[in-house]
Amino acid sequence: MMLVKGTISDNMSVIRLSQILLFVIAATHCGCHSPKKLKLASSIEGAASTEVGKELAGYLNSNGWQMETFPYEGTAGIHQLEPLLQRRCDLSFCLNDNTADLQTDDLRTVLPFYPNVSYIFYRSSINPQNLKDLLKNHKVALSEDDQTFYQGLFEYYGVHTDSIQFNSFKIRNSVMDALDQLDKNETEVLCVFAAIHNPYVQEMLDRGWDVFSLGDIKYANMGSSVEGFCMRTLGAQPFIVPRNFFGEKPTTPIYTIALNEVLVTHKDANPTVIYDLVRSIFNGKQQLSKQNILFNYVKEDFDKNALNFPLHQSTIDYLNRDMPSFFERYAEVFGVVFSFLVVALGGLTGIRKIRKERIDKYYRRGVSCQSILEVEKISNEAVQQLQNEKLTADESFTILLKLVEKSRAEIQESAIVRKGNP
Repeated sequence: MMLVKGTISDNMSVIRLSQILLFVIAATHCGCHSPKKLKLASSIEGAASTEVGKELAGYLNSNGWQMETFPYEGTAGIHQLEPLLQRRCDLSFCLNDNTADLQTDDLRTVLPFYPNVSYIFYRSSINPQNLKDLLKNHKVALSEDDQTFYQGLFEYYGVHTDSIQFNSFKIRNSVMDALDQLDKNETEVLCVFAAIHNPYVQEMLDRGWDVFSLGDIKYANMGSSVEGFCMRTLGAQPFIVPRNFFGEKPTTPIYTIALNEVLVTHKDANPTVIYDLVRSIFNGKQQLSKQNILFNYVKEDFDKNALNFPLHQSTIDYLNRDMPSFFERYAEVFGVVFSFLVVALGGLTGIRKIRKERIDKYYRRGVSCQSILEVEKISNEAVQQLQNEKLTADESFTILLKLVEKSRAEIQESAIVRKGNP
């Protein structure tokens, strides 16, 4: 009895231990998940990406996330990617073209966010006749990050960059500080990218600057020079700044070029977190757009081949979430093929049944035949049926031949016996 009691007690202990383990597993997988944590590298004060990042973090944090904006101290542009490459943050914004000279396979695009417009500002006191006149005869400032893009643009329009007097333009601390520096130096032309709704574009125009147009919009979608440049430049797209978009300016529409501001991460970022991030952005787009109109440019139908960094697999999975599976796409074809196979198999079964019935008749005749002549007749008919493909040269036909030969032998043997016993 003690042995039985001990065994029962041990079994109960095992059961209780199993229940505890199941409870722990259930609590781990089905209970409350810890908040998703992300760190976003922000740009300088006043930059559109900084404002967008703050608003995105505020929205996500109000919905159970923990997103922290990472205050990166440095110039705006490609340098924002340094913390991301060093794994000091999870996400960063950058201009799609700024990444062209960065040789790395470590980064992935999460989403394109909004267009950054190329503004070629010039002092209102200047009356340029064309782009060559504007660039060759005046002091030009541009960002180090944008230098490759603008040199390619100027060369496309026939202006050799070695004939241009360039000044380096670094945006540190804040956009307003950079504008104040422009007023203090002798810069006459400034080439820079800015979001279409960036309030500092209005500030520039109010300070006595105008915007140069690369062409007449009457040639838009008709083979304009702007379209030609965009065909040669990855990610570039023609863009028109409407007349009076900034109050009294511009007095005529500005035909220029835009590049997307993209949100990037490193390639080994948690795929589930990135998928949930993309889903949350699209789910909250309407609410976010009310806070900042730039969120209205976030779309699912963007050109996936116009990205300097490959699209993250989690983003691809989200965009393909409603795509039918392989079997769903070809369900109709599979149905036709299946129907054909059913009919074909039914036909084959019917043919086999007919042939079996025919061979069965020959079996019965072969067993009951009484003369060699009848045996020969059965044999000849079977061979003729085989030639006409009404019988199959299979094991059943072989059995028939053996049966016919057996009947022939028995009839011959019976005839010999009768002759020997008159």
